[in-house]
This record gives sequence, structure tokens and C-alpha cells, in this order.
Amino acid sequence: MIEKCEGLDNIEEYMQGLCHNGAFNTSKAYDTLRTRNPIKPWMKCIWQAYIPPRFSFTTWLALRRCLPTKVNLPFVEMETKNNSLCHMELETSEHLFFSFHISSHVWNGIKQWLNIDASLSTIKRAIKWLRRQHTGHNNRKKFCRLGTMSVIYHIWKMRNIV
Repeated sequence: MIEKCEGLDNIEEYMQGLCHNGAFNTSKAYDTLRTRNPIKPWMKCIWQAYIPPRFSFTTWLALRRCLPTKVNLPFVEMETKNNSLCHMELETSEHLFFSFHISSHVWNGIKQWLNIDASLSTIKRAIKWLRRQHTGHNNRKKFCRLGTMSVIYHIWKMRNIV
């Protein structure tokens, strides 16, 4: 906070700016003190009113590599870090969502249904492709976004059931 005030001499003046009608405003203080990272270009793509929040949230976690896959949980002792569905490869996001034979079958089906020619081999590539969809009917763009994020959500949900 002292850094934000540029020294102790300015702290009283700075604190007055955090008050509203003579009372300390917690939300102003929080907003002032928190670090603001630049908005990622994919944020506007996944957080849309027509996309169910659970789809957006799961996709957001996956893009940030924060889904609790077995590989992302080094502090939890497990018998094996292999995928619970195939028991053959390590459970990484890439394997779970794209390399795993059931996932690739689902992706091929959704790509065929939505007439998508792009190679969606990672979540970042899929979202990058979605962001580039400027041509065509607006509903098609929405269907592609919903379809992609629905697949991510439902594969994650299927993994959690096992």
C-alpha cells in the first residue's frame, strides 16, 4: 500500500480517496490494491451470456492449465497418475481431451456435425479457432462455441464420474 501511495507522506491523502461519505470503502480499497492482469484475448470468447457458466468455467480452468488432472496434483499420493478411463497414459489435459480414443471420437463427431475443418488438437487451438470465426452466420459461431465448450465440460464430467 505504501508503494501505491508513493511513500508515507501521501498515505493520509491516499486513504481519504478510499473513503465515501466519511466511511472507509472496502471495495474501493480492494480494487486499488489488487493486481490487474491484462485481459486475455480468449476471455471474451468463452464468457458469453448464451454459454452456460459451467461450460465457460471448465474451459477457463483448462486454458489456464488449472484443472485438477492427476498430473496437476503432485501433492496427492496416488497409486497411478494414468488416466482413469484408459489406464494407458498419464492423465494430462492434452491426453484427456484430445489423445484419449473416446475424446477424439467425440471431437470427430462434433466437428463433423458442425462442419469444422480445423485441427482441434489442443484446447488453446480450439479456442483460437473459435476466436477467428468472423465470417458466416452469427448462430453458427454460437453453435461452434457452445459445441466446443460443451465437449470440454462433458469430457471433464465423464472423467469425474469414474
